[in-house]
Amino acid sequence: MSRISRAAVALLLTLGLMATFAATPRADEMPAVRVLTAALSNEAEAIAQRLAGALRFKTISYQDSADFRPEPFDELNAYLRKTYPATYAALDTQVVAGYSLLLEWKGSDASLPPALFLSHTDVVPIEPGTEEGWSHPPFAGTVADGYIWGRGTLDTKESVLAYHEAIERLLGEGWSPKRSLFFAFGHDEEIGGRAGAGAIAALLAERGVHFEFGVDEGGFILDGFEQIPDRHVALISTAEKTYFTVELVARGPGGHSSMPPVRSSVGRLATALDKLEKEQMDLKLCEPVREQLERMAPELSFGRRLALQNLWLFKGLVMRGLTGSRTSNAMVRTTTALTLVSAGVKENVVPQEARASVNFRILPCETPDDVLEHVRRTIDDPDIEIKPKAWSETARPARLDTRAWNLLADAAREAYPDALALPNQLSGGTDTRHYRELADDLYRFVGVKVSAEDITGAHGTDERIGVDSYVNAVGITTGILRRAAE
Repeated sequence: MSRISRAAVALLLTLGLMATFAATPRADEMPAVRVLTAALSNEAEAIAQRLAGALRFKTISYQDSADFRPEPFDELNAYLRKTYPATYAALDTQVVAGYSLLLEWKGSDASLPPALFLSHTDVVPIEPGTEEGWSHPPFAGTVADGYIWGRGTLDTKESVLAYHEAIERLLGEGWSPKRSLFFAFGHDEEIGGRAGAGAIAALLAERGVHFEFGVDEGGFILDGFEQIPDRHVALISTAEKTYFTVELVARGPGGHSSMPPVRSSVGRLATALDKLEKEQMDLKLCEPVREQLERMAPELSFGRRLALQNLWLFKGLVMRGLTGSRTSNAMVRTTTALTLVSAGVKENVVPQEARASVNFRILPCETPDDVLEHVRRTIDDPDIEIKPKAWSETARPARLDTRAWNLLADAAREAYPDALALPNQLSGGTDTRHYRELADDLYRFVGVKVSAEDITGAHGTDERIGVDSYVNAVGITTGILRRAAE
């Protein structure tokens, strides 16, 4: 192509891109939404103390089922019944699998498909040795310095309590739903949810219940989103990655360490692990991330907007840029994590067998079979046994052109008028996997505003939630239930 021809093509491309930008409405030009329900600030202390009370029950899910303690779950369920009496008097309530809760608020129009709202009451343990690092004891349920402190404030007793607050408030107003609303609170989400959410989903399937949509944990309103720091961003997760573990087993001659073999089981395994860590799976731009980037584009500077609104041309460049941080790298790649390694019984004995577990979080546009092919090709050692272990099938990505998406986004904007709603792809997992056949679309969103600093507390030290943020979340949840029931 001649220099003049290349210049002409570049000019046409630039003019086309400018037209694209001009035709793209900015998020702040969206029409106004209905005003949020009445301000709750005068009740903030009482609302905060009710959540604090729920944090005091050590509803911990341990990896070893032998460590399970049922008493805190029974006590929490009793606390909910006592604290929200109207809810348990008006709604049909069932305890499933001993500790999980299923609530049904019957609507006036049985012809409408119901809506489903999910959360869980269990929390992760406190890492031994980190207790002294907490500003307030993790299970004290302390309200201080504008925060509610404790394990479960972000993951995710705050959403369990917010649903109860919203139901109690709506009942107090004499409001009733047109469409039936279901609430499912599992007790073992932190270890996969099979006993809790799995049992609830099976029960609902037996009854032939199918939902218009479902909403679970897994999305927040971010204050200080890296790419758009000057406005709130409501991340409404439409997809999540699949959890998949592969075990590698290497075998070799054992014996006395004074006469080691040329190639040991440990050395063979170490080589395989090194290859997997160095040769990560290929970058891929799945639809949920593409949708996020395209909706984010109008808010960015010209150069970044140019790239994101024309991914057909700049996709490779954009994806390579996303690998710059651990968080964004997980958006465009099935990640590889070396998690467990074991071998040997004594320091002077060469082990005959060495094992390792490698955990993958699979993109929605890839499969466990793709991972296994990558592992075989990368290791390239027929003497290492590759054993697929646990994996969880996730729900298909939810759509953006639905009533459910709009009502979630609208409710967020009622509390934070500048909020930009963006689809998101979770790197972790939720209980939605168990309901994948029971709903047309499954979203993940809790109307809690968090900062980048606060969000690190989930599963970590000093987990906390701002009192104002939680009170606003109760208002957002109330608005969501009103709209969902229409």
